[in-house]
Amino acid sequence: MKILQVISMGYVCGGAERSVLLLRDALTKRGHQVKIMASDRDPEQPHYTDYECRHIQGGPLKHLWSMSAYKTLKKAIAEFQPDIVHFHTMGELSPSVLFALGKTPALLTVHGPEEYTLTMLEWYLAPASFNGPVSLGNLTLAGRLHYAFFRYFQRPLYKMGFRHLSGIISPSRYLANQLAREEYDVPIQHIYNGIVLPEQQPLPSEPVILYVGRLEHVKGVDVLLRALPAVVAANPATRLRIVGDGPDCTRLEALAAELGVQHSVTFVGWQKDVVAEYAKARLFVIPSVWPENLPTVALEALAVGRPIVGTAVGGIPELVEDGVSGRVVSPGDSDALAQAITSLLADKQLQTKADVAHSGAKRFTIDEFVTRLESVYAGFIK
Repeated sequence: MKILQVISMGYVCGGAERSVLLLRDALTKRGHQVKIMASDRDPEQPHYTDYECRHIQGGPLKHLWSMSAYKTLKKAIAEFQPDIVHFHTMGELSPSVLFALGKTPALLTVHGPEEYTLTMLEWYLAPASFNGPVSLGNLTLAGRLHYAFFRYFQRPLYKMGFRHLSGIISPSRYLANQLAREEYDVPIQHIYNGIVLPEQQPLPSEPVILYVGRLEHVKGVDVLLRALPAVVAANPATRLRIVGDGPDCTRLEALAAELGVQHSVTFVGWQKDVVAEYAKARLFVIPSVWPENLPTVALEALAVGRPIVGTAVGGIPELVEDGVSGRVVSPGDSDALAQAITSLLADKQLQTKADVAHSGAKRFTIDEFVTRLESVYAGFIK
């Protein structure tokens, strides 16, 4: 098969981009031809694209229709003649690409809250759109205008474009249920993402807890930091390693100092060898306050054999069985998070939970993922 993968960003900056890169390599190994189209945003980053359109510059109205994205997809289809087009994130492309398909079969993987997902639209908005926590009741005036634009102008255009899709893929049951409420009139299938699973690593005795991800408001790292004083009080040797970077890094460093736990926290930054970070940790924490879909870092942590403390949002409860492979707590509750971390660090059965975590990761192999996708692709190709 000839498969064109289309994504907003053309370099690895999150789980969706990493998934596209893995798909390209895995499908190519199976004899398929794969090309990638994305925007040219952040040209200083190492892009992996074959076709690039100009990223969208300007206010919300510019996001209604990108002629550059439309023409680029038209060109890619004419030159590459794919059997199927597989869309992923769309923010730098606009709905225009859906209307450029012609008769080429296409499907869309929804990786999380997007501008066309009404049931989760508030989570797509920028932090500056809110006075306080993410909530429609906390929208600023500018936030209300952005929300109205996405809901009443852009989303209807996306829904019109979705008529050109053969199907929608959801990587979690949670998201599949949310998408079923959107009334897209497109068949929705749930297929768990797959990754190249790292090997299980011995569980260290040191009380090191680990966070891996972007440092931004929806990730709940501030909640984790607020939980840390109680954790350290119960076990003074506890250390938190924060791997990643983002717009909240400076604020979070200041918060650690304000809470008096700066000596118990290391802001590591991005690391190429993330597996080495998992190996150092006794626990992995996902404190997100927004509906994570199927976080790749969770799959990696499970495979390495790390019990997870995660929040009851999005697809996280599908990965972590409370009391069996880790703990699940309410989002935004630093007291509950502290209690869960403290109890697991002291748990004499933690190795058993680590083994269960490792075993549970086996359903997320890249081979199983690609096999299911091949079947989906073949079903849409006439």
